[in-house]
Amino acid sequence: MQRSRGFTLIEMVISMAVTTIIMLACASVMVLAARAAQNGMGSGSQVGRVLQAKQAADMIVADVETATTIREQTLTAVTLVVPDRDGDGSPETIRYAWGGVVGDDLTRTYNGTTSVLAANVSRFSLDHVLRVAAAGSPVSNTLRVISANIADTGILLSQYSVTSSNWIAERFTPTLPKGTSSWSVDGVRLYARRNGSNTGALKVGLYAADALGRPTGAALGTGSLDITTVGLTPGWVDIAVSGASSLDPSAAIVLVVGTADAAPGYVYYDTVSLDLSKLYSVSSNGGSSWSLPLSTSALEFTTYGSYK
Repeated sequence: MQRSRGFTLIEMVISMAVTTIIMLACASVMVLAARAAQNGMGSGSQVGRVLQAKQAADMIVADVETATTIREQTLTAVTLVVPDRDGDGSPETIRYAWGGVVGDDLTRTYNGTTSVLAANVSRFSLDHVLRVAAAGSPVSNTLRVISANIADTGILLSQYSVTSSNWIAERFTPTLPKGTSSWSVDGVRLYARRNGSNTGALKVGLYAADALGRPTGAALGTGSLDITTVGLTPGWVDIAVSGASSLDPSAAIVLVVGTADAAPGYVYYDTVSLDLSKLYSVSSNGGSSWSLPLSTSALEFTTYGSYK
């Protein structure tokens, strides 16, 4: 008997204003991690599951972005009130929830009617941040820009050895509210691990993108992480970034991960990506030149920052 696999949904940016309270889901992480199947499963089936997961994520983001009120917010559930959609003059109530047990379904309840949004969910987490603003004052909101497509230990995730020669990059455009005039990056999160007992540092840089999506010009912001603080098994690690401020919200950014050391560690990337807006490339000469950026793979990363 074949057991169905679970899913992985991307971490995503969602925000809303409720009177003077700005509610931002800055770590809105839905990680529906794949469970091992008793029998083999073709890559085509896996791609179909990733697509289904992305469609579910898009639905949640669309509902949150139009919400006028949040009635409930926990790590595994959120209840939203959105403007009238059926013409009866009354607002609609939508609730997303997961039971908290591996294998439970992720459900969507619309005005009391519940349907399954994703089945066989292994993990679902919503981390909310609330910020209070004085009436009439400009608000700068905490922001997390999510670019990972899959956070999975399955066949779609692969490791990349970062060395003094071999660097990796991902071009992305931030998802920001309408009217944003500028944004900044305060940190980057990578899915990474240490390479044995090797020492050194993983270094990140944010660059403008050329017409093909490759990094160009001087670094807009930089950061560094001592690899001895990273575990031998893969996990999410945070790297503080400085200098990346007053960024153009309409311009693409390239995140570069490299090192000046021999081979301190590995970062992980998706070997199959369905997000055509993100472009993946590598360098074999320490960033002097880059491969043609492609949308078929995607680096696992998140950027943190603020916008106004």
